[in-house]
Amino acid sequence: MKRYFAFSMAVIFILISSAIGLIWFSVESEPRITTDSIQYLNSADHVAPLLKQIQTILENPNIETRIDVTQTQISSIQGLIQRASNKFRAKSEIKSNAASINMTYAFTVRGVKRFINLQIIIAAGEGLTINKLKVGHISYSGWFAKFVAKHSINLYTKSNLATELLNSVEKITLDENAIQFKLKAVDKVFAELMLIDTEEPSERDKELQKYTALFLSELNNFHTNNTFEQLSLNNYINFVFKLAEENSNNNAVLVNEAAILSLAIFAGDSRLSQLFKNLSFDPENANSFKNRPTLADRTDLAQHFIISAALHVISRKNIALAIGEFKELMDRAPSGTGYSFLDLAADRAGVAFAEQATNNLKSAVILKRLSSGVSEDAYLPKLNRLSEGLHKQAFVDKYTQVDSAEYKKDVNLIKARIRTLSLYAEN
Repeated sequence: MKRYFAFSMAVIFILISSAIGLIWFSVESEPRITTDSIQYLNSADHVAPLLKQIQTILENPNIETRIDVTQTQISSIQGLIQRASNKFRAKSEIKSNAASINMTYAFTVRGVKRFINLQIIIAAGEGLTINKLKVGHISYSGWFAKFVAKHSINLYTKSNLATELLNSVEKITLDENAIQFKLKAVDKVFAELMLIDTEEPSERDKELQKYTALFLSELNNFHTNNTFEQLSLNNYINFVFKLAEENSNNNAVLVNEAAILSLAIFAGDSRLSQLFKNLSFDPENANSFKNRPTLADRTDLAQHFIISAALHVISRKNIALAIGEFKELMDRAPSGTGYSFLDLAADRAGVAFAEQATNNLKSAVILKRLSSGVSEDAYLPKLNRLSEGLHKQAFVDKYTQVDSAEYKKDVNLIKARIRTLSLYAEN
């Protein structure tokens, strides 16, 4: 018995020591990737064709297809992620024989900066072939990396999601600066996604869902009485926040979140309702507008504002801001509407609105002000002296690139105007 106990303790000690060793050699004191995101964001207008390919797959999961991805598109998406999180850096390189993806993630331990540097090398061929995975100083074989990733994802999701994802990749072809994925039908991947065993929602999540459903239903009733009239989004905001104040029960943050989400589902995009399992309300009713709500007499600004506010509620500030900016940079493509600082102002105003309304220290004050009724200029900044409709060359002629002095000047003008809005003024 003693011998068995000693053997067991030795095995446990070896496993713990090995784990500590792996962590030690995976963490480094210097980043391997220091590239700034700006040079990537300047090519964001190239991403639209990739999104169309993905949309086609989502709409037709039962057919074989392919995705063509360029070096520029991958770099632009990396730029978006870096913009959303300054802890992340990435750089990719596609050659005819292999594609490498290099990433660095920064974190702090007891005031000391540390980095996890990761490299994945993918080869052309049948299925997904990983030549090598390197984490810090440790290199793993591609077979081992794929095995661990597949079983870890399957175990975590309690599904065969990773297995079906890998099975859906029929072939990878590499050219200079481009990678092509030939895919089998992905319907089984979608089926596994639907079967993922999600955690039971918390009591707070249940309350959030309850109030969101309530506010959606009341918004629909309010809209029904004003069907033939084009209203400002402000009318809906005042209505739903008055309702939120009546139901707050000293929980202003929760009802403010529900109010923002209900407005975004109702007047922004009904697909946001998929955040909840069951709203006991048909979200399709939310988009039956003959005359969509406006801000500054524009329907697009209303949508930018409220969807950005919702993105802040469900994610965090930097992600919502990065997505808004990236969307505008994509719009510089010939098929887009052009870069609009007016849209960007509405995006940033929406994030500020949600940030203030869901701030523990300010949420009750904001709720009280909104429930009493405000005008839209209380939370939407002035839009004069802001450019819009700028396609790629016009954007370059005026601003050179993202984060140039001229670009920052207009962004800072928007920030300054938002800071002075009356809704957020101190008592």
